[in-house]
Order: sequence, then C-alpha cells, then structure tokens
Amino acid sequence: MHALAFHHRIIMPDVHPSHIAVVGTPIPTAIDTTLRQHYHVTVLEDIAPLYTQTATHFDLIFLFTPHLEGTLEALRQHPRTAQLPVLLLLPEVSKEVIQVLGRFTCVDFIVPFVVQEVLLARIELLLAHSKNLYATTDQETMRSELLRVAAHNLKSPLNTLKLVEDTLRERHADEESRFALDTLRATVKNMQAIIDDFMDMVVIQTGNLRLKLQTVELFEVIMNVIAQYQLVADSKSIRLSYGKTGGQVMGDSRRVLQIVSNLVSNALKFSPSGTHVRLWTQHNGQYLRLCVADEGPGVRPEERHLLFQEFSRISTRPTGSESSTGLGLWIVKQLAQEMGGSVSAGFPPGGGAIFYVDLPFARDE
Repeated sequence: MHALAFHHRIIMPDVHPSHIAVVGTPIPTAIDTTLRQHYHVTVLEDIAPLYTQTATHFDLIFLFTPHLEGTLEALRQHPRTAQLPVLLLLPEVSKEVIQVLGRFTCVDFIVPFVVQEVLLARIELLLAHSKNLYATTDQETMRSELLRVAAHNLKSPLNTLKLVEDTLRERHADEESRFALDTLRATVKNMQAIIDDFMDMVVIQTGNLRLKLQTVELFEVIMNVIAQYQLVADSKSIRLSYGKTGGQVMGDSRRVLQIVSNLVSNALKFSPSGTHVRLWTQHNGQYLRLCVADEGPGVRPEERHLLFQEFSRISTRPTGSESSTGLGLWIVKQLAQEMGGSVSAGFPPGGGAIFYVDLPFARDE
C-alpha cells in the first residue's frame, strides 16, 4: 500500500459512462480504483446528497461536472460544504477555467492522464491546505469571540464605577476629593476607550461592521471633535485649531466622527507641551482630504510601515500619562476603506507628522 495515510473519507460521484465519454478514455475508472486503494470512498448516485447531512462526515469532494462555476458556487454557499476542499477532474483546462477556479478557496483539479503518484500528492496537499486554512480561521474566530465577551463583561463594572463617581461627587465637594474623583473619571474614560477599540476590532474582523452611508458635512464633524478635545489640549498646553475646512463626504456620520476623533486624540497623545495640532481639508481628485498635523517627534522611517497595522508598537511614546492599544490608526484605516476611502501619513523635514484621510465626495459635490 502507498505510504500516504489511509484515514480520509472522500465524497465521489459515481463514474457514469457520460463522464467517461467527456474525457474520451476509461481513465476515471482507474482513478476510482486508485482512490479506493488509499482512501475510504463513498459513492453517491448524484450531486444532491452533497448538500445533506451526509456531507458533514467527509474531508474532500472529488467531482466530475460539466457545470463548473455553478456547482462550485453552490458548494461554497451551502453551510455543509462551504469548507470542504474540492478536487475536480477536468477533460481540458483553459484560461477561462483557471480564472473560475481562482475565485474559490481550497479547489484544485487534475486531468484525465494524471499518474497515481501525482493524484495522491494533489489530494494530500489539498487536504493539508484545507486543514491549515480553516484551523487558522477557527483560531481567529475564537480570538474574536473571546475579545468580544471580555470587552462586553468589562463594561458592567465600568458603568458601576461611573455611578459611584457621580454619587461621591455629589457628596464630597472638597478639593482633595475632587482631585481623586477627577482621576477616577479619567481612568474610567481611558478604560472605556480601550474597550471600545477592542469592540470595534471584533466588529471589523468578523465582517459585522454596518454602515449607513449618507452626506456628512465635514466642518460640523471637525467642530464637534475640537470641542470634545479642547480640555485635553488645554491640560497639555497644546494649541488645537482648524484652518480651511468644509465640504461634504459620503460616509457613515458616526464613523466619520470616530475617524476624526481618533486622529486628533492620537495627535494630542504624542505631542509635547507648547506645540500645535491643526486640522484642515483640501480637495484631492474625487476625494475630500482631511489633514491632521502635529508638531510631535514624528515616526522613525524604519517604523512607518507599522503605523496602520493592528496592535502596532513604535518607539515614539505618549507625552503624558495616556495609554495606547495600538488599534486607533488601524481602526481609522479600516473605517476609511469601508467607506471607499484611504489613509496615509507624511512627515515634514522639520518634524511632526501629518495624517491624511481621503473620503469620497458626496454625490452633489
């Protein structure tokens, strides 16, 4: 017996004369014999049982079909066969066929004159690829679910702390108590921001981000963000201002606000006292570009490729007591892309950084 493992079960439609006629030789029968020598094979009368409970017990589908694209679409859309690897026997291979196969994961093909060793090697490689691919997918799903549950469970004690802080603030008005309560409020707010980042990451990674695209006036968003972060800027003696702003973009209003907030928060976080953070907009082809500039230390050239990556860490550190999850800029990038935009960054020779977000103009722009 061949050295390959004898433990996989394969779904294989019966070798009907019509199939042999398509390839013009009795080779499918020989392939059937080879498979039975090395695997557990279940022969099905037709394709329909692939979509029933039976399909969940197998590791691979070995398929003859003249309706290539439609069959693969159906297999990948059905929950019982969505992750099963598929090996096709094709009488001939064209550029069009290769393009069709390229749209599907874990799909391979053989031709009628394939030798036994190649056939078995292709099957084992396909099985191994499928196992590694979906093992990784399952791990990512588990990680996302754990983060979601953890973030959700942390919200309850944070809400309790907020209530306690409000209650204590009503009862204690002395300066020492106010200082302690201000510290508690800042800590709770910081923790809430961290949880929100993790929740957003899970939503984005699991494909559950829902956007309500509409016309968004960017000037109003910028004014709201500046008002939101003015106290933070004042506490660090940072001037927060805006230049020429205006224009309407097509986006989700809440997520556009989140993008601007993340960029301003990031600029203030890494800016030293006595510097300036500026916002303005400009036209960039079919996009309206939001610009957020700071006068911080910038980012080392060798670290700039990390800026918009998930959980990225660079040597530049916050100038105050702020914390960083390494998710803020990654979230900005994901949200911008989901709304049809893009992000980038520039680093002037004199220092600092400028972050750009391009969002498509509203239809009436």
